[in-house]
Amino acid sequence: MTQKNSGLKNISAIATLLMGLCCDVVIFRNQKVDLISTISLCRHQLRTFRSSLLFFLFSSIALSLQQIFSLFFLRPNIFSLPQTFLFTVVYVPVIALSLMTSTHKQGDNRDEIAPKNVPSAPKRLIRRAVIYFSINFLPSLLFVSFIYCSILLVYLCVLSTSFVYFRHNCWTKLPFRNSCWMTAVFFVIFVQVY
Repeated sequence: MTQKNSGLKNISAIATLLMGLCCDVVIFRNQKVDLISTISLCRHQLRTFRSSLLFFLFSSIALSLQQIFSLFFLRPNIFSLPQTFLFTVVYVPVIALSLMTSTHKQGDNRDEIAPKNVPSAPKRLIRRAVIYFSINFLPSLLFVSFIYCSILLVYLCVLSTSFVYFRHNCWTKLPFRNSCWMTAVFFVIFVQVY
């Protein structure tokens, strides 16, 4: 009889561990549980998962918009194909997964009221997510695109100095004597900046 009971205990322990694969919270049969702290821990894990998922979603949208902005404004792509692969498959997922490892202090979120039976996200939550993305991610995308194109333009202007007098060195015949080239360079940089 004792062998049968120990076999059942092992089976139930294995079943408990298997059910714990999808969740970090594992409660064994003989374990005493403080319900309030367990609810608090579960809320903390849900919050970290939600923030990790939102970061992953916003970062993926930002990378997609960066590529779309490059195509739409007829600018060169900022990322090469291997860089795009690294960002979408390695960098962003690793950072998003690391967001789920924040520590939990006892009593952190006891005062939160959990919504009950909500079939879909409220419009207010969606509006807040769009505003959050617009404030935090869009300006940096536009800024990075602008800086990248500005640096590329300055680089092309510097390279063009060697083509002003093609058969001579830059230090023997100064390219700054060509007023048309100087005007064109300043005009292009002015248009890029403004």
